[in-house]
Amino acid sequence: MAGMGIIGAKAGLIRTSDPVDAASAAERLEKRVDTDTDVCTRWSAQSALVNGTIYVYGGHSTTEPGQKNNTWSNDFFTVDLTKSWDISAPSIKGLPQPSGPPAVANGYLWNSHDSLYLYGGIVSDSPPAQPDPYSLWEYQIKSGQWVEHSDPKTSMGNNTEPGNQPVQQTGEGAGISIPELGRGYYFAGHLDAFTTPGWSVQTPRIYLKSLVEFTFPGYSNDGVESLAGGKTAGSDGVWRNVTRGGIQDQAKFPSRADGALVHVPGFGAQGILLSIGGGQESSYVSGIFQAFR
Repeated sequence: MAGMGIIGAKAGLIRTSDPVDAASAAERLEKRVDTDTDVCTRWSAQSALVNGTIYVYGGHSTTEPGQKNNTWSNDFFTVDLTKSWDISAPSIKGLPQPSGPPAVANGYLWNSHDSLYLYGGIVSDSPPAQPDPYSLWEYQIKSGQWVEHSDPKTSMGNNTEPGNQPVQQTGEGAGISIPELGRGYYFAGHLDAFTTPGWSVQTPRIYLKSLVEFTFPGYSNDGVESLAGGKTAGSDGVWRNVTRGGIQDQAKFPSRADGALVHVPGFGAQGILLSIGGGQESSYVSGIFQAFR
């Protein structure tokens, strides 16, 4: 599983734009094939650790030496860390490949204590694929159901642009989950023809320096106007796109992809986020720690 960052149910798909009973929806769906865990290599997947289990989604995989094409997948499997196993025989379990979430790499898998949230990522460039309009995909761990939250929009809040803007799919940014606060963050990354519908492959990618925040359903966030007064996020969660935090909107604050994002508790009531490293195609951000409170 090189390149993946760690921060048996019958899988179905529920679209939140058409509320239905979860059990009846699952019965009407085509049964999905379980993920094949016998592969040569995997990298650039999205992963999350919840209650002693690593959940791994998508990324690249090869089934034969030297394979260069068709490496993107929507594979979905777990690694059990609650018991000991030999490195030659890890406790890996293939889960049903979902029918809705896209085959992406270099996105992020946020997690609460009972759900996973697939954000961002890059679709295949070999062979080329067209990204769909962005939806947030939630995997509800207890029921084994995937839920689509389509056409998400941002909300007004501290240090943001005006609200009601479409949430865009970005790739190769730095992500982190903070389940105790009920939030996920994704910093910087890039937009190009393999993240954004309608983007020409002739148009250069754009590197970002924005901070996307997602407040999980049922949690509060005093940095968002719509959640003022202790209100909690509804079933679709709440998005904030932070673009004006301190020196963030100044030229000396570089756009970048890759890098890392670390949460450090104990600084104030909610701790701080540290951004470490990153870069663009021909330049790098080295030795810089930038904090967001």
